[in-house]
Amino acid sequence: MLLHPSLAYGILARAAIATNDYENAARFTGRYLKLCSDNGLYEYFRLRKAYDPVLAFAYDNGIEPEFTGQMMEFAGYSRKESLYRDTWRFCRLSGQRQA
Repeated sequence: MLLHPSLAYGILARAAIATNDYENAARFTGRYLKLCSDNGLYEYFRLRKAYDPVLAFAYDNGIEPEFTGQMMEFAGYSRKESLYRDTWRFCRLSGQRQA
């Protein structure tokens, strides 16, 4: 059972995201999402306070985009939150400031 490795990668991903370690954050997030996807571990994502940063990072960086989108929907992201994330990402990538 891969419950423990997936949990460990989730924790490592959150720590790397919190410390702005982009390289490790991308690596750990990708591995975490792949393990969750391969092993049907979806319930983590209902713990929004714990795993929202990981989903947001994955979404913003195109990591496992199909699974990330499914888990955002599963976790209860609203269309408004998704629209905000798209707008924020567009502004960040284009160098525009948000209103």
